[in-house]
Order: sequence, then C-alpha cells, then structure tokens
Amino acid sequence: MEVTLRREDHGLSLTVYDNGCGFDPHALSDDQGLGLAGMRERAELVAGTLVVRSDPEQGTQVHLFVPHVPPRSPEEEP
Repeated sequence: MEVTLRREDHGLSLTVYDNGCGFDPHALSDDQGLGLAGMRERAELVAGTLVVRSDPEQGTQVHLFVPHVPPRSPEEEP
C-alpha cells in the first residue's frame, strides 16, 4: 500500500493505492457501494472531490482533493 499526502497551490491531495485484487466500481450494488457513496458524500461536504479507480486484478487507487478555503474574517461569520 502506498499513501501520498501533498499540499498543492489550491488545496490538499491525498492518494491511497494498493496493488491488491481490485474490483469493478461500476458493478457494485447500492448495498455494496455504501462505503464509496459515503466517502464521496464526505468529500462533497468539504467541497472536495473523490475519484476511485480500480480494475479486477489491478489494484485500487483512491484520490481525494480538498480545496484550500481561506479563513473567514470576523465580519463574515454568521
């Protein structure tokens, strides 16, 4: 397994890769895919994006990008 976390100009990039058995992400039923759906929902909550690439017998790569959001000024607080 390989994990890479990078600070980029516009945010953070996290990639997790393994060379395991892999799977077909499109072939998952809703019951089997709740983990992926939950990961995508959580990424969206922080304005991020999640990309999952996997093929049977080829391993899996999960890439998360979270954009940098500047801190709010006191005037912008709700």
